[in-house]
Amino acid sequence: MRLLFLIYFLFFLRYGIIFPFIPLYAKHLGADPISIGLVVSSFNLLSFLMAFLAGIFSDRLGPKLILLISTIMNILYSTLLLLSKNLWILTSAQLIGGLGFLFMLVGGQVYISSQKDKTLIEKGFGWAAFSAALGQSIGPFLGGIIFSKSSFEGMFKLTLLIATTGLLVLALKDRTFSKKSYSLSFKGITSVLKEILNSHVVAVFLFSFIVLFVVSLRDSFLPILLKEKSLTEEEIGSLISIFAIGMSLIRLFIGRIFGLVSRLILVITTLFFISVATGILPLISSKFILSIPVLMIGFGFGISQPLSEVMISDFVPIGYLGISFGIRYSIMIFAALIGPFVFGLLTQKWGTASSFYVGSLSMIIVGSIIVALLKRSKPSF
Repeated sequence: MRLLFLIYFLFFLRYGIIFPFIPLYAKHLGADPISIGLVVSSFNLLSFLMAFLAGIFSDRLGPKLILLISTIMNILYSTLLLLSKNLWILTSAQLIGGLGFLFMLVGGQVYISSQKDKTLIEKGFGWAAFSAALGQSIGPFLGGIIFSKSSFEGMFKLTLLIATTGLLVLALKDRTFSKKSYSLSFKGITSVLKEILNSHVVAVFLFSFIVLFVVSLRDSFLPILLKEKSLTEEEIGSLISIFAIGMSLIRLFIGRIFGLVSRLILVITTLFFISVATGILPLISSKFILSIPVLMIGFGFGISQPLSEVMISDFVPIGYLGISFGIRYSIMIFAALIGPFVFGLLTQKWGTASSFYVGSLSMIIVGSIIVALLKRSKPSF
C-alpha cells in the first residue's frame, strides 16, 4: 500500500497548491465576490450529488478502476485550469476537479478496506490520512513560492505534471475484491441500505456529520472570534496552523493507536476533545492559552477521519464498502456546507461566542446518541 500513500501525498500536494489560489484566479478573470463564492463552492457540487453513485461504482467495478478514473479527471481538471480564460471554463474545471477528488477518496478507502489483515487496514487508513495531511500542509506553501516566481499559468502547468503521476495507480496490486452487482432500482438500493444501516454504521455516519459540522467553525468563525480578542492576522494564522500541526501529529501515530485502544474509547476521546475545546474558546483571552483548545480540536479532527473510515470497514460487509464510503462522503460535505450557514445565523442573532457554545452542546447531545448506538451488540456478517 506504500504506492497508494505516495499517490495520496501527490494528489493532496497538487490540491493544496491549487485550491488557495482559485479565488484569486477567479478575481483575476473579473469575478465579483458572489461569482467567486460560486466558483469555489462548485468544487463540491457534483461530488455531493454523485458521492452515492461513486460508492456504487466502487462496489461494481472495484477500487483500482475508480482510482484510475479519478486520475483521468484530475488530469482533465488541471488541463482545463491551464486553458481557462473565462469563468465558465474555470467553473467547469472546478466541477470536474470535485469529482476527481471524490473518486480518489472513495476508491482509496475501498482499496485499503479490501486488505485481508485488520492491522494493515488500521495502519493503512492512518498512513493515508497522514499522507493527505502532509500534502495539504506543504501544498499552499509551495504554491505561494511558485506563484511568486512565475504566474497562474506556471502553477497550473506544475499541477498538471503532478496530476499525471496519478497514473501510478496502474501499478497498484489487484486485490481479491467481492464486487457487487446489486440492482440500481429503488427497490435494489433500498435493499442494500437495509443491509448496511445497522446501529453501528448509523453511529459512524452521525459521528462523521457532527465532527465536520462543529469543525466548520475553524474556517468560518474562529478567525472572527480571534479577531474580536484583538489578535493580529499573523497571530490568527499561527493559531490556525497549530490545528494542522495537531492533526498531522496524531495521524502519524494513529495506526498504532488503533491497535491499542478500542473504537468506542477513541470516539469518546474525539467527542470530548472537540466539544470541550470548542466550548471554552470564547472564554479564553490569553493568546498562549488559546493554542491549547485549538490543538485539542486538531487532535480530535485528526483522529476522527481515519477512525470513521476504519469503523466503516469494521461494520460493513466488503461488497458494500463503496456505497457506505459514498454515503459518508455525502454526509461530510453536507455538514461542511450547512455548518457555516447555521453558525452564521447564530452569530448574527446572538454574537460570535454563541456559535461555539451551540457547537459544543450539539456535539455533546449527538455524541451521547453515538455512544449509545455503538454500545449495542456488533453485527455479524
